Amino acid sequence: MSSQSKNAEQFDLWQIDSGYAYSISNDVELYLSTRLTSGNETQAASRGMLSGVKYNLTPKMSLRSAVTAEKRINQDATVGLEVSSQFSVTEQVNFHATVDYEDLEQIYQLGIGFRF
Repeated sequence: MSSQSKNAEQFDLWQIDSGYAYSISNDVELYLSTRLTSGNETQAASRGMLSGVKYNLTPKMSLRSAVTAEKRINQDATVGLEVSSQFSVTEQVNFHATVDYEDLEQIYQLGIGFRF
């Protein structure tokens, strides 16, 4: 679950990803996930799916790539590409960076994550 801020507004968009990962080897996983994103006054809510590959470069660092398909309310579906990396500082805290390209917009995201 993550929160996003658009155009220096408050954190008012919530994204929930849930899915399944299948290990091919110790370092490579295939995954399939569903995604729900809340809406606000400037962006419609959406639902979608993503499928991709996760590669563990080291025990603390990983790289993920995915193809996404998202459908916003009263709009056509959009297809996108997403590439992200993650570095685990501790078991619960990690740094992550994401580049997400969709038909309608480009999103670059840097952040700190918390796992529970």
